[in-house]
Amino acid sequence: MVRIRKAKLMAIVAGASLGLSACSVPVALSDTNATLGASQFLQVHLTANLFAHGASAAKVIKVLKKLSFDQNYQSANGAPLGTALNSARSELIISNATERVATIVDVNSNEYLNVNIPSLAHIPGLGLSATKLAPVNLLLGGRWIEFPHSLLAKYETSTLHLKPTAALAAKNEIQVVDALVSFLAKQPTTTTATGYTQTGTLASLVNALTPLLKSTVATPITTTAAKGSYKLALTMSGNVATAASLAVTTPNGKYGDATLTLTGTFARDNVPVTTPSNALVITNSLIKQLSGGASGLLGGSLG
Repeated sequence: MVRIRKAKLMAIVAGASLGLSACSVPVALSDTNATLGASQFLQVHLTANLFAHGASAAKVIKVLKKLSFDQNYQSANGAPLGTALNSARSELIISNATERVATIVDVNSNEYLNVNIPSLAHIPGLGLSATKLAPVNLLLGGRWIEFPHSLLAKYETSTLHLKPTAALAAKNEIQVVDALVSFLAKQPTTTTATGYTQTGTLASLVNALTPLLKSTVATPITTTAAKGSYKLALTMSGNVATAASLAVTTPNGKYGDATLTLTGTFARDNVPVTTPSNALVITNSLIKQLSGGASGLLGGSLG
């Protein structure tokens, strides 16, 4: 489940990089106030592509070409997101073409997961068949699973050496977004016919975020000079970003360079993010049953 929280944070960082925060940053990214916008709602539609050589890269390329990501945000108390981030709810929907693969919802730092198990067989490159997935689908197909913050905090403490609370989790995410947007806002930009572009080195970006990471993680962080570059492009309508793209290029050993591109579009429609009902709550005792095998699971919590 720690991986899910990491994936969620990556989505937030990616969204910020693509202009999720910049949607409220006017001309030339010079204003970092209200980093998530002035609306109660925000939607980000993301697609990703990898340009690289090598067998392992080829598998990733196949998967990414089919997947898309929709991140929905809602301020639960009705206030603008920029002033109510501690009460913001988020929903990440992963799709394979038009088929929903998974949905991750965050409400008060409690995580809810729903996976369309049969859809995993339709994603090229994963190598999963309907036969292999059938037992998993029988147990978990169509079911919402809740990972309470109290349980997540336990594993984050042991793996990330944090002592997180619900408020701290939200604060850390906000600080990462703010630090990233602040960094982008200070870099030189170039005016284009549709908006702005910005290029820079990954080393400068790492240097900007490292102090924040060191302040939130107890284990000492050792950093090396990051190699590579990024290019951010914003499409503007007045002083509001309507679309953006981010390209990150890094060395890929004997295969030359690899470039990961993220493309996003933004909207502020009234899309609510609600708490899933009738979720199966994951507890320590249930984890022990799961580790004991399917017979313990079937005989206990899922029956």
